[in-house]
Amino acid sequence: MPITALPTPPSRADAANFSTRADAFLGALPTFATEANALATAANTSAANAATSATTASTQATNAAASATSAAASYDAFDDRYLGSKAANPTLDNDGAALLTGALHWNTTAAEMRVWTGTAWVAAYVSAGAYAPLASPAFTGVPTAPTAAVDTNTTQAATTAFVLGQASAATPIIDGTAAIGTSLRYARADHVHPTDTSRAALASPTFTGVPAAPTAAQGTNTTQLATTAHVFAGLALQASLTGATFTGAVAGPTAAAGTNTTQLATTAFVQGVVRPSFPGNPSASFTAADTDNNTHKVASGAAQTLTLGNITAGTAFTVRFTTAWSLAIAGGLSKNGAAPAGVTTGAVAANSLITFLHEGAGVWVATGGGLS
Repeated sequence: MPITALPTPPSRADAANFSTRADAFLGALPTFATEANALATAANTSAANAATSATTASTQATNAAASATSAAASYDAFDDRYLGSKAANPTLDNDGAALLTGALHWNTTAAEMRVWTGTAWVAAYVSAGAYAPLASPAFTGVPTAPTAAVDTNTTQAATTAFVLGQASAATPIIDGTAAIGTSLRYARADHVHPTDTSRAALASPTFTGVPAAPTAAQGTNTTQLATTAHVFAGLALQASLTGATFTGAVAGPTAAAGTNTTQLATTAFVQGVVRPSFPGNPSASFTAADTDNNTHKVASGAAQTLTLGNITAGTAFTVRFTTAWSLAIAGGLSKNGAAPAGVTTGAVAANSLITFLHEGAGVWVATGGGLS
C-alpha cells in the first residue's frame, strides 16, 4: 500500500515561506499517519502470513517426505507383487527376497501373464478360445464333473458313474398287474427273468384246468390247436358208423374183382361185375346199347321170355326189367337163395333189377327184388 509523500517541511532559514510550508506540512501529517499506520498493519499481517506460510511449508515438506516414503513403500510393495517382464520364471522378487504368493510377471517366452501360487508359476488366466461358453458348450477330451447322488432327477450333468449307478440291482419280477412304474432305475441288458411256473412252456407244455384257444375254421389242416368246438363241428360233417345217410357223390377205395365181403362196392367195382362180355346171346330180346351204364335194359313187350343159354360159367350180369317178364332157365334156377331143381321158371315184376350169376352146368343164381 503506497504512502503519500509529505510536503517540504518549514525551515527557519526560509522565514518568508515558513508559515505556508508549516501549514501545508501539518495538514499532510494526518494522512501520512493514517497511511503509515495502514502500511504498518499490512506489514504486520504479511509478517504473520509469512510465518504461517513458513509453518505450512514446513508441514507440507514433512507431508511430502511422508508421501515420498509412502510412495516408495507402495512402489516397493507393487514391485514385490508385479515383477515386470521376465524371459524365465523368477525364483526371487526384484529385491532379491522370497516370492510373495500372488506375485505376477509377464513371461515373454510364453507370452502370458503368470502368477506364483506359492509353489509354482501358473497362467494367470486362460484365453477366450480355451474355455467353454455357458450356452451350448462343445467339450473335447475327457470332460469330468461331480457325480450326482443316485436317483437324482434334476438338470445336473450326469457323469458315466451316475449312469452306471442307475442300473437296477433288483431281481426282475415275472408277473403281476401291469403298471407304468415309478422307478428311475433301468434294467441291465443281460438280466434274466425267473421261470414263471404259472405259464406253459413253449416246448411240450402240460396244461391243467380247462385250457381254451381260438377255434379254427372247418377244413383247417395246419398245426393249429383243435378245440372241442372244432372237433365236434367236424364230426357233425362225418357219417355215423350206424345208419349213415350219405349225400353228394360218395367215393371210396374200389375193391379187387371177386371181393365178396362187407366192403363198400364202388361204381367201378359194380361195373366190373355188371358189364360182362357175352360169348353167346340169350334167346331173349334186350337192347344192344347199355343205356343206364350198369345194367342191360330189356325192351318192353308182351309175353316176352328171357332164356339164359350158353353164357360162360362164372359170368354175372344185371338186367333191368321195365315190364313184367317170365323166366325160363334150362339147367336150374336158384331164386334168391332157393336151391335149383330141374328146369325152373320164374317171374319178374316190372321195374325190377335182377342179377344173374352162371355157376356152371346150366345152373343160375338170380337175385333181386321183384323176383318170384
